[in-house]
Amino acid sequence: MIKSTTQLYLNAATGAPWRDNTSAPVVPVNTLTISGPAGAGVTVSLSPNAYFNETGTSIWQNNLDENGSAILHVFSLAPGLTSISAYLTTNPGMTATASMMFGDYLPGTGSLTGYAISTGAAANGRSQGHIYIRSYPSEDITTARVSLNSSNATMEGYLFSVADIPLYEDGSCSVAILDTMAETVNFTISLPKASGSVVSSDIVFISFPPIAIQTETIADI
Repeated sequence: MIKSTTQLYLNAATGAPWRDNTSAPVVPVNTLTISGPAGAGVTVSLSPNAYFNETGTSIWQNNLDENGSAILHVFSLAPGLTSISAYLTTNPGMTATASMMFGDYLPGTGSLTGYAISTGAAANGRSQGHIYIRSYPSEDITTARVSLNSSNATMEGYLFSVADIPLYEDGSCSVAILDTMAETVNFTISLPKASGSVVSSDIVFISFPPIAIQTETIADI
């Protein structure tokens, strides 16, 4: 369910890896969700080294949809904190700020060399959390298996809570996670053809915008 608001609000997922190789097939991103008056024009700016995946620039200007929302994806060419500022184009006094972190991959086990989590996305069924995976390139290891321990969370593009994600030639892949409930979702990553290559962790989805300021039900998802 999406709610319009009379003010401007930002939700920033956090924790994606920074883009240390611009030629790599996986582009790690954090999701930015905007909520405000339906149809309003919004200008959003990012601090240096961060860019919107949709435009390749650090500034995004457009209108919120009929539900008063927009969903964007941010990548960074450097590790660290990215600051985000936004204002209504027709009312620059209405502003909102947020921040997100870009870091490094966490160590994995066995042939699973690393993984990372972009967590804290809005629990609206549209804003994506992400799981990023790296493994040793191998002709024998072609997929990574991701299992979600949740009856509400889903993997975008997959029907079930367990999915085998194809690996690129460099041994990397990613999967987007969606949720309609504010919750912590436990997940497991494994390489089916590489024993001992297993890690478990959590990804979080949060209620957004805050229930106290939601003003009108626009659409059900």
